[in-house]
Amino acid sequence: MSAFALQFHALPDEVVEWLISIRNGSGAHFSEIYETIPFVRPVSLAAAPSVGRRRAWFIWSHEAPVQPLAFNAFLNSNPDALVLRVGQLSKDGLEESSLGAKSDRLDLMREWRAIEKQFKKHMKAGAIAVGEDGATARIRQHWLSAGARDLSRSGVRLKPIGGTVSIRPE
Repeated sequence: MSAFALQFHALPDEVVEWLISIRNGSGAHFSEIYETIPFVRPVSLAAAPSVGRRRAWFIWSHEAPVQPLAFNAFLNSNPDALVLRVGQLSKDGLEESSLGAKSDRLDLMREWRAIEKQFKKHMKAGAIAVGEDGATARIRQHWLSAGARDLSRSGVRLKPIGGTVSIRPE
């Protein structure tokens, strides 16, 4: 089984811009995941400004996504999918985003890694984690977009998916 997970900070508007360009070049199903039934709905990137005000999830798959009865079963029901979680921008800061996939199908993993590579084209690797006590640690494989770097430098907190540390550019 092959897998990858890309963790990054980017402004929701930046991510939507990347999605539009990537989606146009992919033959896969592209849908938005919601936390209420039905979980998968067609994507309207024309309504993109709303993505920044809420947590958003997207999925690419070569088969129509399976609709389980519970949201927490969604990813297990769609094992060969590429999933994107777009972090929300709020008064508390910018949440971390992630892109990841896990599959036994090498052909799919090549395609999903190509999309990961397109995301990375828009970002730079390398960040610093700052603990509540001021301790720091370098994170070589955390990616930041130009917008996230500017936001951090202006004093806005870059928040990880879990934990209480803050992320800042190197």
